[in-house]
Amino acid sequence: MKPAITLIVIAAGATAQPSARRPKFEVASVKRCADGGVEIAMAAPGSGGRIGGGGDGVFTGDPGWYRVQCRPLLLLIETAYLRVPNGEAQPVSSGIGNPPVQGGPGWLSERYSIDARPETPQTRSMMAGPMMQDLLEDRFKLKVHRETKDVAAFALAAAKGGVKLRTTKGCTAATPGGPPPPFVNGQPPPCGSESFTDEGMDLWGCTVAELCRHLRGKLHQDVLDKTGIAGAFDIHLAGFGPPPPPGAAQDPGLDAMGVVTNALQMLGMRLEATKSAATVLVVDHVERPADN
Repeated sequence: MKPAITLIVIAAGATAQPSARRPKFEVASVKRCADGGVEIAMAAPGSGGRIGGGGDGVFTGDPGWYRVQCRPLLLLIETAYLRVPNGEAQPVSSGIGNPPVQGGPGWLSERYSIDARPETPQTRSMMAGPMMQDLLEDRFKLKVHRETKDVAAFALAAAKGGVKLRTTKGCTAATPGGPPPPFVNGQPPPCGSESFTDEGMDLWGCTVAELCRHLRGKLHQDVLDKTGIAGAFDIHLAGFGPPPPPGAAQDPGLDAMGVVTNALQMLGMRLEATKSAATVLVVDHVERPADN
């Protein structure tokens, strides 16, 4: 049986299925950024600094306030319906010719700033997922339905000689639903965190599933875990540099497959070409909102 993966596509078509009652934002401001607007992280008053939300948006740490600045609409849709659709993190699949968001009007790449307060305090994932779905359907008149299709993918497997992973020396776990903990000198790094040196990327307290997510980001194609290995590991990915800034293109001269292959060889792992069944989110309708 082929494993199920979630993608997103923009197209004309049918009506969205009705959903159960979701928590909502009590008030929300949606404004389009001027051309060239740069996405930045915002911190809640008194929070003591800036808090980034990684792939699921840019958040304050305040459960009573959701704020993103100059975030591409494509990423808001991807986050709300794919990354945290039920308020819990989910893997997002993409592939050659099958990016997470496909088709639709060109203006879906426009950036929007959103400042909203929930009716009651919520986790950041709930605000970026189910509650953002409600906002998108209300302000952008977004309508969706789902389909299934086959897509190309990679399977991560053990190489001849076996896997060479180092069990983590220890990491700091995040509070459920809260922001990632910071790096603190003298304390174990946050679980699942990353850092970069001239030699490559280091992952701390990382599962093999999280490793697949990083490989997916480098290859722009889904990577499925076929190793059967459980646990948390400290992993070095030789040659991996930091991802490009939001909206920036990856270095066209980068041999991503070569970099990944070399890094995995050092870990006693390899990739195999495969296929996977994908649940596709089709956006049937979307409109520009009025700034307010």
